[in-house]
Amino acid sequence: RRTSTASASGELSSRSSTRSRARRSRSLPIPRAFSTYVFDETVTLTQARLGHRRAVAVGRTLLDPAIVDLLRVTPVDERTAWALFERRPDKS
Repeated sequence: RRTSTASASGELSSRSSTRSRARRSRSLPIPRAFSTYVFDETVTLTQARLGHRRAVAVGRTLLDPAIVDLLRVTPVDERTAWALFERRPDKS
């Protein structure tokens, strides 16, 4: 059964389509490796959009070495990436 609810902005959203999107997003493959920067941005965005409880769940999942390899960026990596960024205005 489809039910609709009005948001604070007055827009209608379908709960069943929201559940369907959530099921699809859970089935998407998680990249095998993340840098600490990507981890931080992912958890921060999740908290901003979905709240602290969900951000903690995402963070715990990404910190599980059976799921994701967390790569620590070294100062040499940072300088190399910055030099590449400076030379390549076509890359973001």
